[in-house]
Formats: sequence, structure tokens, C-alpha cells
Amino acid sequence: MSPRDSGSPARRPRIRCLLVEPHALYAAGVRDLLEREPDIEVVGDVRSPDEAVDSVASAAPDVMVVDVDLPDPDAVAATQRLRREAPDAPLVMLGRSGEDDVMRAVQAGASAHVADNADPSALASAIRQVVRGDEPIADAMVARRELAQQLLEAYRDLSVNGPTLAAPVQPPLTARELEVLALVGEGQSNRAIADELGLRPQTIKNHLSSVLKKLSVRSRTQAVLTAVREGWIELEPGDGSTSSGPGTGSGQGPDLAPGGPGRRSGG
Repeated sequence: MSPRDSGSPARRPRIRCLLVEPHALYAAGVRDLLEREPDIEVVGDVRSPDEAVDSVASAAPDVMVVDVDLPDPDAVAATQRLRREAPDAPLVMLGRSGEDDVMRAVQAGASAHVADNADPSALASAIRQVVRGDEPIADAMVARRELAQQLLEAYRDLSVNGPTLAAPVQPPLTARELEVLALVGEGQSNRAIADELGLRPQTIKNHLSSVLKKLSVRSRTQAVLTAVREGWIELEPGDGSTSSGPGTGSGQGPDLAPGGPGRRSGG
């Protein structure tokens, strides 16, 4: 049974975590923190994405925890290579709480960004969330209007994972897929979307998998960005909610995504 198939933390298989952290001293602290959790085990501890690529096959991680501040001259591209090697393992990025760091995490295809200055327990919480299929980083994006606008500008001329779609007369998504994507843009989890639409969570996951494939993107966050950029859904001014078609979303994401163990200072 996969860790994604749920059960209580004490009963389900332990979540296999691959840690990619260039600073050995900090890596030791993060590893010790994670190994105190009864449902998480660190199956690899490496210093660069290239080392991680070599470890993926043997480590078989369920999730990867990567420092956003990698010394690689093109850390985003290096992390994207790692994502291609392990497409089923969501990415949690560690970094400062500044908007530039969150943007880099989104560009790298991360499902969560964990800030340096948050409570240590938030890292394990973020790992559990992404393994369940949630994307806390999407909540951070829609909750902060200025961050959403910066991200949209970053994606306007260049798609990180390939060519952007030419703006079509009609979106390549079904009405239901647009409805689901608009709710993702409000910061809602798969389960909350399923409850609102009267569907099963697995059905929502299937819809989102179809959306990612059609839009040639790797994460829900990038799908929302594409949809907003192309005009298929809208971010409502002031509250971070979205609308699709004639209806307007009323949800609002929470504050910045979960944070993690304190370390290097900086903004």
C-alpha cells in the first residue's frame, strides 16, 4: 500500500523521503527532525540534484525535500531534471519566506514551500500534505495577490516545462475541469473540492491529472497560472479568489504555505 492510500500515521507505511541539502550541518538537523516522526523515514541524504538523480532509482522516494538555495548556477533547471527522474514524488522546497524564493519553488515544480522561520513541525506536516496530493504552495499563491501577479508575469513569456499554449478561442479543458481548476485557484484541497461538487476525491484527482496532461504542466499551481494567463479563469482583486465562466469563486487561500525548521536568516 502506498503512503498516499492513507490510514493513520502509526499504521500506514512510512513515507520515504529523499533529502537534497547542500549544507551538511543543516542537513543533519533536518534529517534528525524527520526521523523523529513515526511515519517518515529518510531514504537518501545528498548534496545536489545531480547526486539525487543517481539515488532516485534505489531510494524510490515518496517525496523529495530540496533546498531552494542550491549553489547550482541554474538550481531551478537542476531541480526540474530531478522532477523528471521522479515524476511521482512531489517536491517540498526549503527556503526563506521571501517572494523570490516562493517563485523559484513554483518554477521548480514544488508542491510546497517551507519557510526557514516556521515551526519545525510544519515540515513534516507539509510532507504529509503533498503525499496526500495537496499543494500548499497553491494556497500561498492565491492568498497573496502580489505574489500571484509576479508569478503570472514570470510565466507570461516563458513556460518552465516547455512551450506555452497559444491562446485558443476555447480552452482545451472541459467545463468540469475548468470548474475544478477554479476551485484549486481558491486554495481548496482535493477533498474540499470533492465535497463542494458532490464527487469522490479520486474523481477530482483524475480531473486534475487530465488538466496537467492537456496543459503540459507538472503541478496544479502551474495549471492555475496557465488558466489565469490565458483568461480561462480569473483571480478576483483583493481576496485571491478565482472565477470560471459565469460564476465567481468565493474561497480564499490561507496565509503563506507551511514553514519549516529555522536556520539561515535572510529575506
